Formats: sequence, structure tokens, C-alpha cells
Amino acid sequence: MSTKEQAAVAAIGITQRLEPLLAQLSNIGKSFADISTAVNDTHEQSQLLSALIDALQLPVTEKIVEVLPPNFLDVRAFADSTGKIVGAKGDGKTDDTAMLQLASDTAAKLGMVCYFSKGRYMVDARKSLRPKFGSEWFHHPESLLCVIPNAEQRTNCVLIEAVTDVLIHGINIEGDRVKHDYSNPGTEEWGHGIKIIGTCKRIHIQRFDIRRCHGDGISASGEDITIVFGKSLENRRQGLTIGGMKHGRILWNEFSKTGRLVLPDGSVQAGTAPMAGIDNEPDKNP
Repeated sequence: MSTKEQAAVAAIGITQRLEPLLAQLSNIGKSFADISTAVNDTHEQSQLLSALIDALQLPVTEKIVEVLPPNFLDVRAFADSTGKIVGAKGDGKTDDTAMLQLASDTAAKLGMVCYFSKGRYMVDARKSLRPKFGSEWFHHPESLLCVIPNAEQRTNCVLIEAVTDVLIHGINIEGDRVKHDYSNPGTEEWGHGIKIIGTCKRIHIQRFDIRRCHGDGISASGEDITIVFGKSLENRRQGLTIGGMKHGRILWNEFSKTGRLVLPDGSVQAGTAPMAGIDNEPDKNP
């Protein structure tokens, strides 16, 4: 069976499992939030939610991720504008920022999925990885974006700014919280894993794991923002900051262990206020 045929079979299977579940949701309410009030039986409510979550998570298994995007560009081996095969190293040593950005830009231009294959990619958060309009990123479960330690107060591993229609699936980020240089004056609270800001619309982030940022795991503003099935843990300031957001959907995530961090040697690294799992901070961004 070809890759495209496998992808088609997988998609059909997912659709078949989702249809009856979505039909049940339609019968009890138009919003996921309605489930808690529309279903009086706690056991029935739990079963329905568990089944829905299980179905929605089907595409994120490694087996399906490998076949789901038949038209993908691997960040470790792709052709640049001259036809030369280039790629990120993913060796945990090389600064891969420029090459990852080139891969993302190239994939978006060609209408392809940017696929982050297995590897440890070092990212200069002072420059940030910036998905463009229509970007789709799929990450192998064992791919990791590692922030190169720096001394800057305001950095973002991934910066989604003034763009629309971006999908990021399966991203794993490790911030520089532990090795960050805190010698500069200031609170050092703006080193984020993902920042969504400006006139962003239709941004979808799912199945993420973001840890140990010296600011927030995610800081999000914009319109029609979806953040689902993820974890944002051990960040210094916030798991998630919600700024000026309109029509946001934040479902089935874990934002925890924010603030104080016990290091392997037994020493304790303090957090910085407000140290919330989720904090609402309405601002001037739409």
C-alpha cells in the first residue's frame, strides 16, 4: 500500500470514529463547554469526553504522523532555491535557527507541511522561529526545540506575529530557564516558548509540550486561537498568558508546576510573579 493510500485509510478510520461522537455532542449542545451542564450523569459525561479525546488524539500517534502528510518537507533534508539539498542538523549542538526558518518558509511557499523529524534542534530565541501565513508544522514525537541560553529579557522560541491560518502539531520546546543568564537588571519574565501576538487569526496549536521557559510557556493574543491537548510545565512565570484574545478555545491542557523549581543538585530556583497556571492579562492586541 502506498503512503497516500495509508494516509487515506487512516483518515477514513479517524472520520468514522469521530462522526458518532460529534453527533452526540451536537445533540447535547453546540459547545464543548455545554457538556458539563447538558449531561447530568457524571459517568456518562466522563465516558463521552474520554472517547472524544481518544478519537481526536488518533492523528498524533507516531505511526499516523509518519503517513498523514503525504506532501511534506523534512527540515533535515530539503532543496533550497538553487536546488541544493540542505537541512538542519538536529544534533543538540548546532544552531539550527536559520535552517529551520528556511525550511518553514520553503514549505509555506510550496504549500507543503514542514516536518520536524526526530532530533534535538538548537534555537536562538533572540531571533525566533516565525511561521508565515498558511504554515503547517508537524513534529515527530522525539523532535525537540531547545532554546540556546542567553541573557536577553525578551525572547521567543516561536513567534507567531500578525499572520493567519497557522497549524502547529506536536511541538516540544525546552526553554533556557535553568541556564539563562540573569545578571542583567530586571524581572526576566518575558522569555516565552510560543508567543502569539498582533493581528493573528485562526492559529491552532495542538499536542504541545513546553517546559522550563524563563517567562511563559505560551503567551497568546489574537482572534480564533485554539490551544488543545498540551502541557506547559515548570515555566518561571506562567503556563499560559491570555492577552487580548477573541474567540479563543483552550481545552484539555495541563498548565502546572509554574514558579519555584527544584534543580537536580537540590538548589531551588525562584519563579517570578504572578506564577499562575493560566493568567488573564487583557491588553491592546486584538
